[in-house]
Amino acid sequence: MVQDIHSHYSLSDFHRFNEIGKDKSKLFDDDEDFLFSPSSYSALHTTLSNGVQMPLLGLGTTHSGGYNHDAVVFALRKCGYRMIDTAKRYGVENKIGKAISDSGVPREDIFINTKIWPTDFKQGVKNVFEASCRRLNVDYLDSYMIHLPIILDNSGDQKTVLQETWRQMEKLYESEKVKSIGVSNFEISDLETILEDCSVNPHLNQCEFHPCQNPTSLRDYCKENKITFSGYCPLAKGRILNLDQIQKIAKKHGKTAAQICIRWSIQNGVSAIPKSRKLSRLFENSLVFDFELSPEEMFILDNLHLTENMKVIEFNNIKDTMYLPDGYNTKMIDTHCHLADDAFSEDLDEVITRAKNAGVQAAIVCAEFRWQYEKILEMSKKYPDFVMPAVGTHPIQEGHISTTLEDFQDTDVFVKDHHEEIIGLGEVGLDSNPRFLKDPDLEKKIQQDVLLKHIQLSKDFDLPLNVHSRSAGKPAINFLLANGAEKVHMHAFDGNAKSAKPGIEAGYYFSVPPSFARKEEKKSLVAAIPLDRILLETDSPVLGPEPGERNEPANIRFSAEFIAIVKKISVEEVIRQTTENALRLYPKISRSLLKLK
Repeated sequence: MVQDIHSHYSLSDFHRFNEIGKDKSKLFDDDEDFLFSPSSYSALHTTLSNGVQMPLLGLGTTHSGGYNHDAVVFALRKCGYRMIDTAKRYGVENKIGKAISDSGVPREDIFINTKIWPTDFKQGVKNVFEASCRRLNVDYLDSYMIHLPIILDNSGDQKTVLQETWRQMEKLYESEKVKSIGVSNFEISDLETILEDCSVNPHLNQCEFHPCQNPTSLRDYCKENKITFSGYCPLAKGRILNLDQIQKIAKKHGKTAAQICIRWSIQNGVSAIPKSRKLSRLFENSLVFDFELSPEEMFILDNLHLTENMKVIEFNNIKDTMYLPDGYNTKMIDTHCHLADDAFSEDLDEVITRAKNAGVQAAIVCAEFRWQYEKILEMSKKYPDFVMPAVGTHPIQEGHISTTLEDFQDTDVFVKDHHEEIIGLGEVGLDSNPRFLKDPDLEKKIQQDVLLKHIQLSKDFDLPLNVHSRSAGKPAINFLLANGAEKVHMHAFDGNAKSAKPGIEAGYYFSVPPSFARKEEKKSLVAAIPLDRILLETDSPVLGPEPGERNEPANIRFSAEFIAIVKKISVEEVIRQTTENALRLYPKISRSLLKLK
């Protein structure tokens, strides 16, 4: 049953728990003696039908590319999180096992949940379970779940496979190697299949849950059958945090919108498992026990889904990607970055390693200035399986001055000498930002002359143009079209959907950096571009997911996730299609990688 948290803890108790964490000098130092005790946050729990207690606040984990070891240790050691939710599919179980060990928190104080993926059903639940335990370095689990009610083609009918898999889950539970068994992402019909032929009802059903995704009928069904409904994605990947209703409540309590969403879940008796790689966010997410939402505020949030319904996790095309490696390391291509920038001079090896671990197959490294040309070519020789070189005359040169035809002369010679080694011309284009133009009319005309010469080089050597358009989105596309540019890649297009339309109709490609997710107006732009004309980029070291922080290719998944949200499709479909698009526009990437095999 779901235990009323107020039956055991008053607001003064919650306040006391939070006051422990508000001493940031303790939270963020390396004091080995400062450790949250099990009597703090872990005491706030829901009770499953078999009497097992599960914390109401937990830590969600992410795929291998975005996993942060220090963040998990910090959450356990400094913030009092006592539940970790993961899955074999995420590819991080071994890393979590190490983080638990490094945290110093006793195993028995942590509620650990992991899941079995549908492609592993044929191996047998017991074998997959034991492998997860070995990776986690534990001899038992607090909860084990079926990740999805989806059955692979040619593996039998869904009802038979689910019921047989559940019988194996029951045997596992009877062996006392796991304290509770459950399911994830099961709808009522899926639960009916299990309940029709089972000796142990699922103890848990974990589903997406936030104010804009509140499946009341499913929750009622779970309650009737003594199945604890638990939640994931409590912040809807940040998509709901700017809603007026949530913002007004947050302002009234002096809290963040994220804290309001987490608190709403907890007051509903539904466990929340927010995830973050940032220590400050983990700390912030834990400070939800020193205030209470009023009945009126709960009513507003309980019913928000009726007018602002939103589901951010979809499984419509999951079968297409079911066999991808654990960790979701689908190979992505960063089609525009600047790894020759001085920002990467000290740790380029580590940056590339992180990118590969995040599932980035290759990165088109563009030049901004002439001195970078040789450097980028050398990088492509040192990292032939990753760095794909592109050179071109940027419209704004060093010293923030507009380019000249003399700048292009060096580019012209270099491209003619090395056209077989480079895969594109970039970064080229137009820039009408008044900060960089002393004589706007003259300098804009010269920029156009330089771009025209790049268009000719593109045709002569069959090299795509990687185009810059700051404060010049519409003029850049119009100029390219007027001068017959064919293979065009608009990087971080600085314009709206209307100004992009002629380029879209001409078959131009548009790449999306992580920063677009921070700009409301970019949603309509991305929505207007067909998926088969979208590319991923980071523009590292700038245009990252967080303003003012150095960006790097490993962050490219933020772009894919943003596109998936706008297009209402899976991230895997975005990655598959954008990679296909990149290889279509830049065929030399495939040729370069094939040479290495």
